[in-house]
Amino acid sequence: YRMLSSKQRKFLKSKAHHLKPVAWIGDNGLTEQTISEIKYQLEIHELIKIKCSNSVIKKTVQDSIYTQTDALSVGNIGNIFILYKPDPINPRMIIPQN
Repeated sequence: YRMLSSKQRKFLKSKAHHLKPVAWIGDNGLTEQTISEIKYQLEIHELIKIKCSNSVIKKTVQDSIYTQTDALSVGNIGNIFILYKPDPINPRMIIPQN
């Protein structure tokens, strides 16, 4: 499992600043449909935001999302968290190396 350096996280956070959340996780928690949508959005965009209805749900689903999507954690802003998963063949976003 690859980790991002602080420089890479800072770069990705700046790129994610203007993005709107592409998935919302409500009181029902994480569903297969939500995971499918997150995977699809990661394939298209590489960098996405997800919003949770409250912080308790965010804590319970966050690790599960990272595990199921193989995405990297960029950071959290309140009940929103940022995911990054570069395309292994043709990455669209070039991030700084360390």
